[in-house]
Amino acid sequence: MERFHYWSFFLAPGLLLTSSLAYLFFGNGMNNGVIGGFIQCAAMFMFIFPMISITSFINQKLPILSVVFRVLLVFGCLMGFLFGIDSVLNATQPDAYSLLEMDHRMYVFMMTFGPIWPVFLGITGIVVGVNKLVRPLQAVLLALAGFSFPLGRIPDIAVLYLITDLLLIVSFALVANSIYDQRKPTA
Repeated sequence: MERFHYWSFFLAPGLLLTSSLAYLFFGNGMNNGVIGGFIQCAAMFMFIFPMISITSFINQKLPILSVVFRVLLVFGCLMGFLFGIDSVLNATQPDAYSLLEMDHRMYVFMMTFGPIWPVFLGITGIVVGVNKLVRPLQAVLLALAGFSFPLGRIPDIAVLYLITDLLLIVSFALVANSIYDQRKPTA
């Protein structure tokens, strides 16, 4: 299981980049495509596993904070999953309502809780940096990846999607290696 968690640090952001590319090449633009939406759903599901690993890692120094972060980060992944479903609905039912148009409460719900994942991912980067759980560059990259995530998605700027996705790939790879290097028993 530990090996699966390790590889999820690479698979999840890789799938997210793949979904962005699918939106661009096979969809009707960002957040509007069947293939991109399904891949985004898979990516956000896969992000749950690195979130569990990171919060387990934080637990060694900050047990209460790690539980709060785990709940918020996993909930944020589920919100990203909903946005993927909304993308599929936008593409398959252009004349129907999407999740964001169905009811004002759903719109408020998704727009209020949608940013939880990137915001708390950014805060996680700060927390692991301040507490010296990972190297400073890794912490900065993780925080940057989290905080930059909505910058392309909210105003729908495709190049920022791709830059953020690449930043997620790099930061998650570095953090994964740092976490799992520290977990190895020393001889």
